[in-house]
Amino acid sequence: ISLAQTKVSIAVMPTGAIPRPLPTGLVALGRAYSVRVSGGVTGTIRPAVLRMIYDPNRLGQGVTPGDLRIAFWNGTGWQLRPSQSDPDHLSVSAVLQDLGIYALLMPSSRNDCSQVYLPQVRR
Repeated sequence: ISLAQTKVSIAVMPTGAIPRPLPTGLVALGRAYSVRVSGGVTGTIRPAVLRMIYDPNRLGQGVTPGDLRIAFWNGTGWQLRPSQSDPDHLSVSAVLQDLGIYALLMPSSRNDCSQVYLPQVRR
């Protein structure tokens, strides 16, 4: 990554929660990650490549690696980035032009694991 300053540290940390709402018809595949750098740098001079690894067992029914997209949270909504899938390495890559929060998204399916089921309480 080429940054505005020569000596910086790059930190990629999972976020506590995935910002909502997600784009219609998409669900998160795993966690969201915050990409930050030290030294007061607020952006990159030249684009960098962000590569996110996924667990193929977590893909929804009928979802292929080519369906996966990296998205950037702009503070009010998710922006899908043009993404390149590499099924041999179980990864998806996109050009990172902004520092901030990124997530790997996939199309939702009827059998996805993102639904919440509440217990029924009887008296």
